[in-house]
Amino acid sequence: MNVKDSDSIMVGNIIQAAGKIYFFQENRNPGNFNQKFYYQKQHIHAQIWSTQIQINNQKTDLLKENLFEIRESIKNMLLHSLGKDAGNSMAAILLGDKKDLDQTIKQLYQKGGIGHILAISGLHMSFIGIGMYQVLRKIGLGFSASGIIGIFFLLLYTMMIGIGVSSLRAIIMYIIRMEAEILGRDYDLLTSLSIATVVIVLWQPLYLFDAGFLFSFGAVLAMILINSLFEQTSCIPKIFCPGIAIQVMLLPMTMYFYFEIPTWSVLTNIIVIPCMSILIGVGIVGILFLFIFYPIGNLILQLCKAILWGYEKLCMFMIDVPFGRIVTGKPSIWIMLTYYIILLISYFIWKYWDIQAEKQKYKSKSRKDLIETEKKESQRICLKSRYFAIRSVVCIIALCGIVCLSYHKKGNLEITMLDVGQGDGIFIHTPNGTNCLIDGGSTDVSQVGLYRLIPFLESNGVGCLDYIFISHGDEDHINGVKEMLESQKLNIKIKALVLPVKEVWDDKLKDLSKTAEENHTKVIIMSAGQRFVDIKKIYHSH
Repeated sequence: MNVKDSDSIMVGNIIQAAGKIYFFQENRNPGNFNQKFYYQKQHIHAQIWSTQIQINNQKTDLLKENLFEIRESIKNMLLHSLGKDAGNSMAAILLGDKKDLDQTIKQLYQKGGIGHILAISGLHMSFIGIGMYQVLRKIGLGFSASGIIGIFFLLLYTMMIGIGVSSLRAIIMYIIRMEAEILGRDYDLLTSLSIATVVIVLWQPLYLFDAGFLFSFGAVLAMILINSLFEQTSCIPKIFCPGIAIQVMLLPMTMYFYFEIPTWSVLTNIIVIPCMSILIGVGIVGILFLFIFYPIGNLILQLCKAILWGYEKLCMFMIDVPFGRIVTGKPSIWIMLTYYIILLISYFIWKYWDIQAEKQKYKSKSRKDLIETEKKESQRICLKSRYFAIRSVVCIIALCGIVCLSYHKKGNLEITMLDVGQGDGIFIHTPNGTNCLIDGGSTDVSQVGLYRLIPFLESNGVGCLDYIFISHGDEDHINGVKEMLESQKLNIKIKALVLPVKEVWDDKLKDLSKTAEENHTKVIIMSAGQRFVDIKKIYHSH
């Protein structure tokens, strides 16, 4: 519900509202954001733009209201201490509040392969929960008291930041781990993950199709199943094994939801993930000192600002490296299933070899036979891990190749009229592979380039537009194109902007031409009577 004055409303109030109701839309073009699904999985089915409200019940949920006030207070302190960009980034990382996060920073992290740091995840829960548990144990509290206090604190933290799929998965697994500690039982990660999966899917079955759910559970599953295989091979340094294991597991899903691969994200995360523990720890300490003695807290938080600055520079560097990001397009479900079936078969072959090796080991009678068996076992483990690594690499290359080729077929003419609201946008893929866009703007869709044009193009495997043709300078034909020109470094490269003759240029077309030149896009002027003789050649005058 959207209301003009929400300050008088408190958590727990029952209100009556009058206004216009809107139902959420599905994605308007292939690759676009599915608003209906996003809210449906949160059990929200419509929104009201309220013109008047009436509070029918003043009853307040004091716990949730106080947690909300604490969250807002902490966010305001972060903004005051760190400034708008760094403050909102820390609010996203520590409080799960992304509503004011700068879109350029969010996109930069995503393109650099570190978008996961903006989600409250198991890393946060482990750091906070396990950290508190260990501190309580060191000061003399027992297993039960330390575990219960840790669980209670994490539940309050989860209520404050909002229940997301990653945080819910993490807190369920933390509770199971604490129960194992208290009861003196062994903690099995795979069992814990399975219980968390069942609980969340029973609560909301739609999460099975949610990117956050699949990435969160897929990453943990990769660490359980695949990482151990890579660590047994001498051909991959152990520092790279977790990142490669997660990449192998999540690659099809990354392509399906984001239409591209951040090629060097394994290297990026080797630096980013260890620094995240420092960032979270320093952030929490800095916030505590902001309440106790502001100058010291402010000084401590400057380290967080420095780390975030380093993240941005690292992402920009990795994107600029050759093949820093590869736009693949959205793979079909059958391609993804084939990939995971091959991966699963490879894993079961590895487990079969393990079982056979154990049987052979028990057959060894003498000490000499046992030593010889262990030697052969060591060689076999190394060899089978290499085979698994090779299969994984082959699967990755094959997946990328098949998806890219499926979107870059020559010989077919494709014309797509895009839904941009009140405006115009036509995409053309020619028989010999040239990609063109005719106009691209809207007067009723905000940031149409970012939310309508770019996602559609990337989902179709278009990482570069050869030409953008502009018919005239009205906003509903050019404002999305301007966004695309300005964001080429992180999005789609544009080789040439084709404009009509200068005699018809108004201030908007002049500004568009200037924007193109500033972003290293060639400006071509096309007059009446000129035409394409060959799609790779265009006759023009300057």
